[in-house]
Amino acid sequence: MAIDILSGSYFNLTTLVLAGIGIVIAFFGAKYARAALAPPRREVRVRWVSPSPLIGKSSTDQISFLFEVNNHVLEGPHLTHVEISVGGRHDIKSTDFDQGKPFELDFGKTAALASLQSATPELVSAERTKVVLRPGLLKRDSVIRFDVVTEGRPEHIQHADSLIDTKVILSEEPTAAEYWRREFRRSLVTNGVWAVLSFLLVAQSFWMLHDYRESTNRLLRLSREVMDLCFP
Repeated sequence: MAIDILSGSYFNLTTLVLAGIGIVIAFFGAKYARAALAPPRREVRVRWVSPSPLIGKSSTDQISFLFEVNNHVLEGPHLTHVEISVGGRHDIKSTDFDQGKPFELDFGKTAALASLQSATPELVSAERTKVVLRPGLLKRDSVIRFDVVTEGRPEHIQHADSLIDTKVILSEEPTAAEYWRREFRRSLVTNGVWAVLSFLLVAQSFWMLHDYRESTNRLLRLSREVMDLCFP
């Protein structure tokens, strides 16, 4: 027997489900609208790509370069690309660094700057296991990009800051391969859900058509019986 979701108790259940989905969408819509209309006073967003080895593991690879920091050769060097973007409604000034303390990213491994792109490069430097951003003017919507070479793969990147009235967000971005693997899994799940929904809709339509044909056949048989009774 077919299940008609638009009749009886099934209609009430469908209405409740749709209302619940509407409430969830409205909640997240209000949240994002609030964030868009009233961004934080100051915001620093730190993003980095998953560290990748600079030297291959194959025995046939030829090592033709060394990374040296303070006369120390880095073993198993890894490269991490980092971006620090300044958001919010206002610039970050040197006075916003409480007691003049710098913004620090600790890689937990001996670190060195391999490249740096910034309007204020004099504010950025590497010290032992850390990359330090000293107090200075950081304009709104500005971005600091740099590559860090570490001795071994950093397991965790931690930060320390004393920024006043500033929201700090840290996030790790996947590599290109990890990104496409994730997108493939996501598309696979999405297509699977759509396939199931399509199957259910087709099955619903089939059973509705089947019931319609049965009802039509019963009506025709009943009409013939009535005709036979009326005109024997």
